[in-house]
Amino acid sequence: MKPVLVTGGNRTGTSWVGKMLCLSRELFLVWEPFNCMFPAMFSKHPLKRHYRKLLPEEDSAMKSYVKKKTFSEILNHSEGGKTAADKIRKLGAVLAKTAGYISGTRAPLYKDPTALMSAEWFEQQFQSRVVLTVRHPGAYVHSIRRLNWPMHVEEFANQPWLMETLPEAIQNEVRERIASRERPKGYVLEDAALCWKVFHQVSTNTQKIIRNGWWQSMRISVLITFRDSDICTTAWVFPGHRKWKQRSTISVIRTTISFRVMYTTSSSRTQPVLPDSGRTTSQLQRRIPYEE
Repeated sequence: MKPVLVTGGNRTGTSWVGKMLCLSRELFLVWEPFNCMFPAMFSKHPLKRHYRKLLPEEDSAMKSYVKKKTFSEILNHSEGGKTAADKIRKLGAVLAKTAGYISGTRAPLYKDPTALMSAEWFEQQFQSRVVLTVRHPGAYVHSIRRLNWPMHVEEFANQPWLMETLPEAIQNEVRERIASRERPKGYVLEDAALCWKVFHQVSTNTQKIIRNGWWQSMRISVLITFRDSDICTTAWVFPGHRKWKQRSTISVIRTTISFRVMYTTSSSRTQPVLPDSGRTTSQLQRRIPYEE
């Protein structure tokens, strides 16, 4: 099986989507290999900043580290208690996961919002399937406010090779925002809103890259929208090959969310229909806008 990368902006539902996909038992979760704050066991993280768009000279070091992180997550199996029976079950789970990974019957699912800027690199290096998550801007800012997280737009401005991929208006807004304030220590509305713009633009660029055929092994097949009072997430699912088991994944999602999602096939992609509204996601794009 091919690996899966679940990425998007922070607080966009990547953890939930990753855990739901791992319920199939064909995938196992690897937690944020691009997050420099949580290095793998006995390893030093090659990156110093979050949301890094990798340069060519960083390829080999990061690829080696992702493999170390994968085996670290396999060995660091945290499920189970402290009794002898629990330890035996834990050892069995580690051995089964290791055997499945080596034999190719189980694949890693890398859940990592900080890998959004390097999603293209990830697909090319590991031939992975990519899931992009996009959250409604209002729900996103509310979540950042609730956690009182500082959003450092300096992470983008310090990468000129990343900034040049963004529209000029967003580039100017990032530079003006940095010049007009000190580095924040907590939640700031303007910073959170600007980070959402950057994440959304990068996700849109990724969608355009795939539609233009730059990633020839990938195609858009599923567009899923999740809604409740606090979360509004769109997941673009890009399977790496036609044999990818879409049915099992969709059945896991359908048993988890509060409403049933029905599908009508179109020529370009599958359109989910919300039974309570009768509207497709194309008709709801004014609620979650993205560029065509």
